[in-house]
Amino acid sequence: MSRIVLLIALLLSLPLLGLAIPFVFPESIPGASSLSGQDTLSHLWNFVLGDYLISTVILMVGVGCGVLVLGVGNAWLVANYQFPGKRVFEWSLILPLAVPTYVMAYLFVDVLQFSGPIQTALRSALGMDRLWFFPDPRSLGGAIWAFSFCLFPYVYLIARTAFLDRSGRLSEVAETLGYSNWQAFFKLILPMARPAIFAGMALALMEVLADYGAVSYFGVQTFATGIFRAWLSFGDRLAAVQLSLGLLAFVLIVFYIEQHNRARLRYATSGSVPRATLPKKLQGRKAFLAFLFCGLTLLCSFILPVLGLLQLLWEQGMNIDVRYASWLRNSVWLASITAIISVTCAVFLAYFARQTKSAMMRWVNRLLGLGYALPGAV
Repeated sequence: MSRIVLLIALLLSLPLLGLAIPFVFPESIPGASSLSGQDTLSHLWNFVLGDYLISTVILMVGVGCGVLVLGVGNAWLVANYQFPGKRVFEWSLILPLAVPTYVMAYLFVDVLQFSGPIQTALRSALGMDRLWFFPDPRSLGGAIWAFSFCLFPYVYLIARTAFLDRSGRLSEVAETLGYSNWQAFFKLILPMARPAIFAGMALALMEVLADYGAVSYFGVQTFATGIFRAWLSFGDRLAAVQLSLGLLAFVLIVFYIEQHNRARLRYATSGSVPRATLPKKLQGRKAFLAFLFCGLTLLCSFILPVLGLLQLLWEQGMNIDVRYASWLRNSVWLASITAIISVTCAVFLAYFARQTKSAMMRWVNRLLGLGYALPGAV
């Protein structure tokens, strides 16, 4: 059995091993002899690598803050309070995961650009030819906005489960200590849920690192765009490999922080059966603010993109290309087969690591997880 598990792990790790081989043996890549090893790294650093590094870090920090506020805020409200629309928000706040980031990027720029409806209406209302104070949607800030609203459900799903498991008991403890609701949240509940929240943020940040379509549309230069530019535009496959390894270094840092964070917060997990707690009912101004926060999140992350797509379809005369059926069939078939294989391998490897309690298998599973941050083409 162990040989079968190791064989599966080896097959799944071939893309990662394929990145390491050209780096160790650059002569294996045609045309890579002119720049090899340290010379290639120096060349990249002098011209583009610094910009890629800075923009990638800024994008990760911005998106991390965005998904933290949106994911934790919505999860806390839905898990602990009763207010109008809560039953709808419980499931609808997951729907933004169905909107690809490049679609969100296109719609975001289309609505907020100079010729878009918002700027056009503001110029008409203010009598101005140009809105000098209006930010450029095709920018790093626009990319942060789009990624945050697309990826916050990762944090929302995991944080909501953590809050449902612990927040009721901790709120009762906080009341005995004389804490207010805000003090209970920041001093007890949030620290206990930190590992779960960081796990969701790690998933979102790896999506950001692996994205190519959205960041390219926003004109942001990250490691992913650098990989494709070095590979396709300049024909330097060795540079693309080295940038891919740099991308993996980012993922290793994220994984290390997550594992270190969980190791220091072992008390966050509980072996007891969670006791159901009744959510507190909000009324008046507080209920309106809770509905407004969840509603605006859903509006910006799902409703407006869907309305934008329907408007584009209406403008095209509701014409349906006959090739859509074939494309849909191929997409469903590919997604189904990929999901079956992925889930089967993941459950098999995780179960084997749990049964054997092997440190090697735990490290193998962590290594395989790094591939999540690699762009599909890489």
